[in-house]
Amino acid sequence: MVDALLAMPAPDGGRHIVVAGEMLELGPDGEALHRACGEAMAKRGVDFIVGVRGLTEALVEGAKQSGAEATFMATPEEAGAWLKANLRAGDAVLLKASRGVRLERAMAALSD
Repeated sequence: MVDALLAMPAPDGGRHIVVAGEMLELGPDGEALHRACGEAMAKRGVDFIVGVRGLTEALVEGAKQSGAEATFMATPEEAGAWLKANLRAGDAVLLKASRGVRLERAMAALSD
């Protein structure tokens, strides 16, 4: 999915942004796998990463350590508020999470 996002043009100085919710099905290796995902997204060239809920704190840490800008939000609603306040024309955004995270709530903030 990240490769598909990065293949999309982000015109007029737009950014490639990933809003990544916690992956709930990873079991005991969850923290390490989240961290590795953050590192991989940063190395692929994602401009900004928003981690949403729980283990995405490790994802955000991995992204930052690998050179990307990243922030953690405890809830999808907080992520939605961040999107509403920070998105600009030309940005390309990917939202991805386990269904249990209810990341669609972040999108709802954009229509308010």
